[in-house]
Amino acid sequence: MDIDEYTRQLLERNEEYRKQLLENRKMIRKRIVSLITDCGFRRRGRSVFYRFIGENVVFFHIDHPTITFFIEYGVYPLYMPPMHQNFFYEAERLSFSMDDRAMDLADGTTQEELDVWCAKADLFIRDRLMPFFQRISTAEGIACYLKETEQDLEKRGYAPPGSLSILRFRLPIEPLMYAELAAHELDRAVRAAHAYLAKIKEYAARRPLGEEVRQSMEAQAHQVLDLAAAMDPQVVDAVLNGWRKHNAAFVAGTTAVEG
Repeated sequence: MDIDEYTRQLLERNEEYRKQLLENRKMIRKRIVSLITDCGFRRRGRSVFYRFIGENVVFFHIDHPTITFFIEYGVYPLYMPPMHQNFFYEAERLSFSMDDRAMDLADGTTQEELDVWCAKADLFIRDRLMPFFQRISTAEGIACYLKETEQDLEKRGYAPPGSLSILRFRLPIEPLMYAELAAHELDRAVRAAHAYLAKIKEYAARRPLGEEVRQSMEAQAHQVLDLAAAMDPQVVDAVLNGWRKHNAAFVAGTTAVEG
């Protein structure tokens, strides 16, 4: 066999492997999509799935940056400021919350391995995540969860795999101040906003923030303080209801967000 014939056969084998891998990826994605939609989630684009549960939108995101599928999920309270596309990437990875790295699916995952994965993922979503999403479906519910989480973190000093990692926010005090505002707990919203400002300083001291990012975060706290200062639930609701409407439309893909 001359070198040209050898090279030709090698290229053919590589092309056949590539085709098989692409077909396997399609099979894996199809099974993941089916599992998520069977739990009542609607598709938004190619990789995002959402469901409104109470005051929150809950979403799943299929991330496939290289040769592995990462399944992520997150929660965004509708009464928070208008969300943007990047929020779909600020989520918890299923493998982390389950404390099982095998829940990150390789492109070469077999049908049998995928059957096992689907059974484990379905059980976790239905028995643990869905009840949790219902628990935090109100402003009062998520405020309670966030305060419990903060206390537990201070006590433990870390988040044990599979427990507190069930939901991730960049700074838990950020959604807390909005949850207190939505629940009309205005004094608590003020305290949470001041705590958020303190956290921003603490965070910036450890890891420098860009000036624009820092100003944006501080503006959020001052916005909460201004709304709470009105001491009028109707004034608060007028703003939050606008956010609720905007966020619901954005998540459903019926409106665009500037910026």
